[in-house]
Amino acid sequence: MDLQYLLNILLRRKWLILLAMLTAIVATYIFVDMQKDTYKSNAIMSTGIIDYKGVNMNRDNNPFIQKVLIETSQNNLINFIQSRTSIRFLSYHLLLNDLRANLDGTYDPYTVLDEEKIDEEDRLDYTFEEYQELVNIMDVKLDSLKGTIEDPKLSLMFKKVAKAYGYDDEALRKNLVVEKMGDTDLLSIEYTSNDPKLSYFAVKNFCTTFLSYYELLQGEEDNTKLSLINDQTSKKKAIFERKLAELNGYRQNKNLVDLTAQRQSIVRQIKELESERQDARRKIPSLKGQLQRLDGYLAENENESQANAENTTRSVLTNTAIINLKARLSSLQEDLIASTSRKEKKKIQSNIDLTKKELEYQIERLGDEYGEIEDKQDQKDADRDIRTTKRDLKSKRIQVELDLSLAEESVTSVEAELERLRNRASSLVSDDAFIRNLEQEIEVAKGEYLMANQQLEKVRSVAIGTITPLEIIEEPQVAEKPEPSNKALLSIFAGIVSASLCVVLIFLLSFLDTSLNSPFQFSKFTNVNLLGSLNEVNKKNFDLNRLFANNDGTKKEETFKELLRNLRHTLESSGSKTFLFTSTKEDEGKTFLIVALAYSLVMKNKKILLIDTNFKNNSLTQMSKRGMADNLLHTKLLGENSLDDNFVSQSMNTYFDVDEVDIIGNRGTTNSPSEIFADKNFNKFIEDLEQTYDYIFLESAPMNKYTDTKELTDFVDKVIAVFSADSKIGSADQSSLNYLRSLGNKFMGGILNKVDLKNMN
Repeated sequence: MDLQYLLNILLRRKWLILLAMLTAIVATYIFVDMQKDTYKSNAIMSTGIIDYKGVNMNRDNNPFIQKVLIETSQNNLINFIQSRTSIRFLSYHLLLNDLRANLDGTYDPYTVLDEEKIDEEDRLDYTFEEYQELVNIMDVKLDSLKGTIEDPKLSLMFKKVAKAYGYDDEALRKNLVVEKMGDTDLLSIEYTSNDPKLSYFAVKNFCTTFLSYYELLQGEEDNTKLSLINDQTSKKKAIFERKLAELNGYRQNKNLVDLTAQRQSIVRQIKELESERQDARRKIPSLKGQLQRLDGYLAENENESQANAENTTRSVLTNTAIINLKARLSSLQEDLIASTSRKEKKKIQSNIDLTKKELEYQIERLGDEYGEIEDKQDQKDADRDIRTTKRDLKSKRIQVELDLSLAEESVTSVEAELERLRNRASSLVSDDAFIRNLEQEIEVAKGEYLMANQQLEKVRSVAIGTITPLEIIEEPQVAEKPEPSNKALLSIFAGIVSASLCVVLIFLLSFLDTSLNSPFQFSKFTNVNLLGSLNEVNKKNFDLNRLFANNDGTKKEETFKELLRNLRHTLESSGSKTFLFTSTKEDEGKTFLIVALAYSLVMKNKKILLIDTNFKNNSLTQMSKRGMADNLLHTKLLGENSLDDNFVSQSMNTYFDVDEVDIIGNRGTTNSPSEIFADKNFNKFIEDLEQTYDYIFLESAPMNKYTDTKELTDFVDKVIAVFSADSKIGSADQSSLNYLRSLGNKFMGGILNKVDLKNMN
């Protein structure tokens, strides 16, 4: 919303705003002045969260307490101080004092009941004994620090008596104020009343009783907390020990000591065994080749020597000694493969070497024995050297076949051990995952147990020697003078608030105002190009001749004249000659505007013709007079174009009377322009008139009710819409405005008429 527009609104309503402000100031001053004097007494309490040395670590042993924790603790304490039970203790003290004063009569009570101001249903019709019973029960409650009266009858009596004296919870909460003192841990407890002694008595007894009550609850809370945390600690410990026992049992059952070392050892053994298997596999082809070559050598000496050699070999290898040595060698190799200790491996390898030597010795011995037997049986071997060579080849063949057998057995043993180790490694992976998960659970359980145990020790140490952190560091005093009423300040504040509310209300009403009372409102609600505005003038005895002849008119008249000249310039700058003036609704001031605008053009020696095409309300025709003798051209053209049945030549007799302005009125009809001009050449009629007149103005019926504007648009150069500042834009107006905007350049814009001079800026 335009700032200048809002300022203008405030200026027009300045007296209303000033009146509201003065009324609020006077009313507030009188109201405050009529109030009784009030007296305040207060005490200052330390919460113990922070003392003069810094952070108080008495209870939590925490070297750092965040600000939010301090504020939360203080807020909780304030809410506790203002709780119903705490306030109830204050009610007991005040009622005991006044009831005893009334029962004994030895001193004056703080509050004297006015029976006339008490409602009939709240009348206190209790006996002396009933009052005495109530006093006794309140004494007991204060001594035991129990706030609730269990007896329904006495409880109801207490509430009724407390309300009558003004000592009920609701009334006391209004007078008792507990608040923090800045960024400290101090609390201010103050009570306000019309009696300085009552204020002092209330604060003094309230603080004393509350400290005792707080200390009692704190002890009970610590014992309850200790029992609860002790149970939690026992449960945490049982969980931790159960998890630990489960881990130890699993390791014992699986024979798991160090998973990482065992896993590394297995990997190392697998690598070593794979290397041994590769070596053994490489030996087998070589040994088989040697065996074939030895058989070939033997075949060169004798056709049957190979069979003899194989027999000799079987005889040697099936010998009991050889079988035992071979079995022992195989067993030692398996032990060597399965062994993980280097020292043990070295010892086994030494035994293997000794066994191999023993095996070689036995093979050589048995080979010689079987060779001598064969030499005796074989008479064909005449040459001793040949027999020796054959015996050596057979011994070599026996050794090679034995080595081949041992190599193949070694491969089988290594592969079996590799399979076992791989299975063991796979088992260790699952064992490792299970143990890791269990160890994490043990760590969590251990942490929870240690934390619970630590908390238990804290609570136990606190419970052993509980010290209340609350302390009154400044006792209450009896007020010597009443509290300042601040009448002047409150009155000024009330005036400012009243003026602000008034301004807000005015702005709100202005925002909700949908009337076109200013150029700003016009642009806001119509979205139409504003050609100009005309302020409202008194049409009674309005004389345009006098207005343009002199400069001694009123401010409204002079403003109207200048705004009219501005519109005149706008029309002349358009370069058009024929204009259709229309409006969305009736009584927008089209006729008066057309006449005034025509006169302003006459002042520049322009010849103007006004054609009243508002057949539904021919006000332009009615405000003029017949002048056929002076307008022969009109009569001629009307007759030639067959328009004399609907139009009549007129001349102006209102506001001004000059020869340069002519009027063609209409006889009035309910037909639309297209129906009237059917089979008639109204367009040629306008073109003929343009030869004589500088400007031709046509007036149309309202667009919301009639289609005249749409049917007359084709006969003019420009269309101008006239709006009254008193009117509001509705849905029907929006439809008409949409049509005008659809005309494009033919729609020249709008003129805002009847604007209050105060809304022009």
